Amino acid sequence: MRYGLPLKELFVAIRAMKDSELVTHFLPRRPPISNRVRELRETHGPMTQAALGEAIGVTRQTVIAIEQGRYSPSLESAFRIAVLFGVGLEDVFQWNG
Repeated sequence: MRYGLPLKELFVAIRAMKDSELVTHFLPRRPPISNRVRELRETHGPMTQAALGEAIGVTRQTVIAIEQGRYSPSLESAFRIAVLFGVGLEDVFQWNG
């Protein structure tokens, strides 16, 4: 059983959904936060994604995901980014919720 339904009932429910419903129901949603990390990184240096990751204690892949809006950083990482660029947290991250 998945999603609280027996497998056969789940397949019937999925077949009944429209394509747009399938996309919104099963695909992960982006976090409701936008950011200026890439812009700040490129104007303060320019700094590579790897260098930013090393400076704040995350991987280059994490920096890429943050810049693309696929991942919201921890509060600690968000503050580290803001401090590194000498700006306020609100100047880096914006709530779009």
